[in-house]
Amino acid sequence: MKSVADYDAATLPPIPAGFEDVSHPIDACPSHFHPARNLSLYVDFADPAEREFPELPRFHLFRDDPETGARTDFISSDDWTDVLAVLMGELFADLFCEDMSPGVIATVRERNASPRYAGSICATHDFCDANQVMADAFAQTMGRDLIMGDDEPGQQDDFRLWGKAWDHAKTHRLSDQVAA
Repeated sequence: MKSVADYDAATLPPIPAGFEDVSHPIDACPSHFHPARNLSLYVDFADPAEREFPELPRFHLFRDDPETGARTDFISSDDWTDVLAVLMGELFADLFCEDMSPGVIATVRERNASPRYAGSICATHDFCDANQVMADAFAQTMGRDLIMGDDEPGQQDDFRLWGKAWDHAKTHRLSDQVAA
């Protein structure tokens, strides 16, 4: 069985800021922890044949509740962009909730579950410049600002990532359809 000691660092994607490498040489794959957010990220070998469990996806992102020990699995995927979108959505929701009262957060969740806010409309905009909060989450996740210039290389990829992050935050963290 391969371990972190065998891992080709050149195949590791750029790990977002705030994550610390907490890998141990005998671990099956590299692991990273974001202490401020209680997020854990595992990045397995690029070649499934080298993984301890070849049938599982390469990337895993989850959060452990420090009080209860309950684990929330956010995503397991072979697509790094999907992992970044979930991470960015989680950071957006964290940043929004840090600055809002419990009453505002409850109102946002209630509104987001209503027909008026169906689709991509999010009630966070009713209480702050939510685009700025998402821009902060984007910068923290990607280590750079969103590409904004018309027809700039990568702009459409950034917009897709932004939209997926928003969908994750609204659907999984900021709606009455999920646990608070």
